[in-house]
Amino acid sequence: MRLAKLARCCAVVALALTSAQAANPVDFTLPAAVGGPPFVLGHQRGRVVVLHWLLRGDVTEDRNEIRDYLALAKTMPGVAHVFLKADSGDVLNDWANRLSAVASRLVFRDADYAVAKQFGLVDDYRYRGQTSVHPAIIALDSAGEEMFRYEARDAADRLPIKEFRARLSDALLINKVFREPRGDALSDGLLLSLREPLVLRELALDADQQAAVAKVLDACDSALWKLRDTQLVKPDAAAEAWALVDQVEVDVRQVLRPEQRIRLDQIAAQARALDALLAPRVAEQLKLTAEQLKRIGQMRAATREGERVMRAKEAGSAGLDARVTEYLTNQRNRLLALLGPEQNLAYGRLGGKAFDFSSAHTRFAKAPELRGVTNWLNGEATTLAALRGKVVVVQFFTVGCVNCVHNQPPVLGWRQRFVGKDVVVLGIHTPETEGERDQANVRKGLDEQKVDYLVAVDNDKANWDAWANHTWPSVYLIDKAGYVRSWWYGELNWEGAGGEKLFGDHIAALLAEPADAP
Repeated sequence: MRLAKLARCCAVVALALTSAQAANPVDFTLPAAVGGPPFVLGHQRGRVVVLHWLLRGDVTEDRNEIRDYLALAKTMPGVAHVFLKADSGDVLNDWANRLSAVASRLVFRDADYAVAKQFGLVDDYRYRGQTSVHPAIIALDSAGEEMFRYEARDAADRLPIKEFRARLSDALLINKVFREPRGDALSDGLLLSLREPLVLRELALDADQQAAVAKVLDACDSALWKLRDTQLVKPDAAAEAWALVDQVEVDVRQVLRPEQRIRLDQIAAQARALDALLAPRVAEQLKLTAEQLKRIGQMRAATREGERVMRAKEAGSAGLDARVTEYLTNQRNRLLALLGPEQNLAYGRLGGKAFDFSSAHTRFAKAPELRGVTNWLNGEATTLAALRGKVVVVQFFTVGCVNCVHNQPPVLGWRQRFVGKDVVVLGIHTPETEGERDQANVRKGLDEQKVDYLVAVDNDKANWDAWANHTWPSVYLIDKAGYVRSWWYGELNWEGAGGEKLFGDHIAALLAEPADAP
């Protein structure tokens, strides 16, 4: 498939879910406690490094932490554990020499906690007459970037091995590519609920309220639809997308009566499930701390990625659904354990009376209206608004693209399959080369490829830009109410992908739906 020069980017961007401080050092050197080579952070590139700051003096919990994490290290060869203390050289040397030979070589001196302070730790903890930083763990990825940290409350409070493994697993799942903690804004439960006629009937909106809600959603859709891909890989686009969603919630609540607001909040909480905790209004209602929000966000992002990886790696294997369910249940339990007792009770009350979503559908956004069409081929001009009540198949293509040529038989096959039905196939021909801008060349290509469906010539890329399309070919399915229900980038049957059958079945399902619009 051919991609535009400004096609969606798969570039690696920095993880926005860590607690990394701007002042974190990129490199430092610390002397060994018992002689031997110093620890140089820059020499550890390519490995995960876990920095353990311990208390001054001989503390049993420090020795236990070293023992437990070194036992763990045997099962995780790609992870280096380093233990840091601020005691004077002789005191530290004597203490380290009482450890095992392996452990003693992993102890280094951070005089006056100088490096700890560069990581934002503060030496304000008094224990046994000495001042230390609170016991802390900071995990750095293979590029030296902070993935997560744990700062203990007191000497006895240490990060349990089981929780460390889980946090590291979460971080490694998401630290190579940006993952928005709240997920895909286009699939947000509140937005999907507001586009669902069953929900609108449950809220008992009058005609004026329905019109006001539709206006709010339309304003959001035009901007959010353009962000559908970039919001998944770029932090600034994700922030913009979720700001749109949060503004919808504010604006819609102003339209509703108090009892309607309560019911919408309940339905949204059910639709969002655990992601409801990251919604600003819910976070404020439950009085979630910044640390809780950070951990919840990281866990939600990691859980989505973990499920995706499981399903991709184990596709077709026996018992996959059961393993995924077990994984999701464990992740849910871990997340709820982050909440206090009162917060758990408050979260449990958010949903109210159960709403039946079994007959609800996923409507992503109102399809952008056609605009700036250079010419119409194979038929008369139309608009998407004029096609309400019909299922519309929109294909962006160009006659000179071999992948587009390969896509024509499946699209024409749908046209034959649903002949006489309320299905309209609409092509948008957006040229890539100068030759593809020539109307004679376009007509010739359509004739050769036996394309007889209506085609909007998009020489100025007005529709390409309005849809934020980036790939030739791309296929979009629009339901009877004008909402985009699914889309496919590239050839439908590329290497046996099965898009032709999948979308053919989806078209049939859309035909069977009632024509009532949200």
